[in-house]
Amino acid sequence: MIESLSLPFADTSAAELTFARTLPRLPAVSSTVVPLAPNVRLELNVLGCSHQVIIVDGARDVLVETLACLPGTPPDLPASDSRSDETTAGAGHSFRSRVERAEPRGFRRAVDRIVDTAQARPFHCIARFPGHPAAVTALALERPEAGGLRWRTWHCYPQHGEIVHTRTRVADLPWSLHADEHGLCEVPA
Repeated sequence: MIESLSLPFADTSAAELTFARTLPRLPAVSSTVVPLAPNVRLELNVLGCSHQVIIVDGARDVLVETLACLPGTPPDLPASDSRSDETTAGAGHSFRSRVERAEPRGFRRAVDRIVDTAQARPFHCIARFPGHPAAVTALALERPEAGGLRWRTWHCYPQHGEIVHTRTRVADLPWSLHADEHGLCEVPA
């Protein structure tokens, strides 16, 4: 399902995005919650200014990945960043990004493929911003792996012909994830 939002599209370009692991929870405009283990969940959140993926254990946010336009913060979109420390709750967090540029005609087709890819996953969050039908932010959870998770995000900026693709892998989680119990089935790419 694609949620059509009524708020203005806040992001302006890939060059204004900042990646962070230490920000608090920000207000989501669209969200999908995925049960992972008893009292553990993953939240795929679209923000008015991009995304947060949050792993919650009980009432505590143990991992918060943010990619967003953050006023007053210098932009920083790394091609890759890996950590395993207190900012990742001891789990190995590996983030990769790339920016794709497309002409207007190809841009719309690329966004349609992204929406199809995200919707093919059982757990996804897709939001369409007003002003342009290709102003889309999408997140999708991939099949869990032993002790870990993977997700992808796409941030589509039609005004600049840019699509920011991200892939994240989190390893060494302290919980046992049972894909069959939670309906986290594999879907071909």
